[in-house]
Amino acid sequence: MTDYVLELEFDVNQITRSLQYKITSPEGSPEVIEGALAGTYHFTAGDTLGFKITATGNASDDIGVSVTDCTIISIGTSSVGKYDLSPFSKESAASRVDHWAPPTAAQAGSDRMKVIVEGDMTLPVKAENGQWKISGYLSVGIRLAGKTYNRLFFFDPEGSTGNGGGHTFP
Repeated sequence: MTDYVLELEFDVNQITRSLQYKITSPEGSPEVIEGALAGTYHFTAGDTLGFKITATGNASDDIGVSVTDCTIISIGTSSVGKYDLSPFSKESAASRVDHWAPPTAAQAGSDRMKVIVEGDMTLPVKAENGQWKISGYLSVGIRLAGKTYNRLFFFDPEGSTGNGGGHTFP
């Protein structure tokens, strides 16, 4: 069993909606680089997935961040009825992360700062086998120079468990 952390990052001034993302643990990343499951983050039933949000911005802007919602939607690539709807649930393709620790701010260079918000909950990996497109949506309130803005960001990795759905390759 490994405790992984999904790290999501954005700049408070960015105009795009796409988040930078990576999944890590003290043992390294579960990203598969080669072979049949190349391009997926590969998990084992019993692993957990925690969450860390990092917002960066100009130190002079007095930035702040509050997480409103983080929802993970899993779309399976395998046949109907044979596999779990999500790596995290047999019955639901959606998982919501709704418990967050208070944000912490830190200097990130002479003129930059970052605000970090960590999840107060983890998602357990329950699926024994399968492959999913794991789309995620993050809603945040951003305080920037005394005003608050609401933003929606997304990320879009692929995940797998077991042998990725029973596929065999020569």
